[in-house]
Amino acid sequence: MSSSFPPTPIRLGFFMTRGMSLEAWERNGLLDREAALYRRLQADGVEVGFVTYGGPEERNYASHLSGMRILCNHWRLAPRLYERLLPCFHARWLLRCDVVKSNQVQGAMVALQAARLWRKPLVVRSGY
Repeated sequence: MSSSFPPTPIRLGFFMTRGMSLEAWERNGLLDREAALYRRLQADGVEVGFVTYGGPEERNYASHLSGMRILCNHWRLAPRLYERLLPCFHARWLLRCDVVKSNQVQGAMVALQAARLWRKPLVVRSGY
């Protein structure tokens, strides 16, 4: 028996490598390659939120991540303070996530803290 309601989309909170930004990905020629996986997931109905360590200028990359949420340090806090409080700063999105994912082990601790705090499953990528 199938439901007459459309399926609820999965929401993914993607944590970039510690200290990394969309701006740095672009500068290093990685933005399109790295975003390709999330575009594919988005095409399959997954809602994606990018948790970055860049400032408000990260929103300039919205056209590269069309329809994806960019969660950045728009308060321009010191990096250590932002990292420490990141799970709370972005609580509104993270609470609605179904899964949290890290991009690299370097930065996975913040993703782990968010996953534990908001009781979400965590996927840790070790890189390459």
